[in-house]
Amino acid sequence: MSMSRGRTGRRRVVSRSTHTNHVTRPGKKVLGVKDTVSSNIKVINYTPQADTGGQCYRLCRKVNRNYPNYDCKSFIGKYNYIHYPADYVYSKSVKADPYVKKFWADASVLHGHIHLRGLRAWPSLNPKAGRIVHQHGRLPRGSLTYKDRAEIWAEDEKVKATRVVSTINLLRYIPDKDGKDIVDKSRRWFPTPVDIKWLQNFHARSTRRKSTDTVRVMHSPTDRGLKHTGLFLKCMKRLSRKYDVEAVLVENRTHEDTQIIRAGCDIVYDQILLQYGSNALEAWAMGIPVIAGCIDDPAVLSDIKSVVGYVPFLNADKESLYDALERLVIDTRTRTQYARMGHHYVNKFHSGKAVAKRAVETYEEVMRR
Repeated sequence: MSMSRGRTGRRRVVSRSTHTNHVTRPGKKVLGVKDTVSSNIKVINYTPQADTGGQCYRLCRKVNRNYPNYDCKSFIGKYNYIHYPADYVYSKSVKADPYVKKFWADASVLHGHIHLRGLRAWPSLNPKAGRIVHQHGRLPRGSLTYKDRAEIWAEDEKVKATRVVSTINLLRYIPDKDGKDIVDKSRRWFPTPVDIKWLQNFHARSTRRKSTDTVRVMHSPTDRGLKHTGLFLKCMKRLSRKYDVEAVLVENRTHEDTQIIRAGCDIVYDQILLQYGSNALEAWAMGIPVIAGCIDDPAVLSDIKSVVGYVPFLNADKESLYDALERLVIDTRTRTQYARMGHHYVNKFHSGKAVAKRAVETYEEVMRR
């Protein structure tokens, strides 16, 4: 088994976007951004924490690139070790910046990527802008009671915020006024934007020896307990007694370093809880099959089929994870099948054009209110 770890210190991050070419630094205004606020429609993508899956920044870049009349900027509360890029790290010094103050004041939409209670973490620089609450992670999937959830959503309703979600399983928590069933509500699903071409370049440039017969299975947990990493390692140890396999465990590495390692692997095990995450999306962009699951809520599989038409990952739970891994290790046809399904899925729903179109449609809707 190979393990890849790195330091968690802050590093300078260079934007990968072709829309602009700038460097992001904590607490600093982006270099290369004009001091004059443009006349385009301004949108703030904001999170009081680290950027979940880099979604704030990626969404802004995709909207800006596909809709030139929009000017979206991302603001985050802090960086984590993955160090996704951002336009600004929100701090007192940044808040006092005249450019930032004017941009916030002129913004037509405040798109909050919030994990906390309603909108109380939002800066109050622009009370008139249309508001969107974008739910990620475990807000409705964690230990909150139904009463807690009702209180959170009541706060959203007070400011007339439109609720959107990042994963299909959260659609059931969208208000009935936005749709009668899961398919109707799917317009409130904001798929995570994926830099597909950028990721494909890593796969094309992979230096892995093509002659090797070793099947490499990658796992990159941010939380070992949540991702069932221990179970994965036990299964891989059993498999190694029968087959030429290697478990590639990647932890505490930057986003770019992780892609370099992923590009040299044959299979990705994401998680068997909470369906799939960014690791699966990035693997599919590279044409790598994924094992995932939803042991916390098996009904999610039918939701995915209703909206997408098929399930793009090989489903597994605690009892079947070993069998799923073995199946992809020894059956190259099945491996190819799931690689193609995943690649088709990420191109259809998570491409820059698809995500930007969904975002702009919603921005225009909230601006009309």
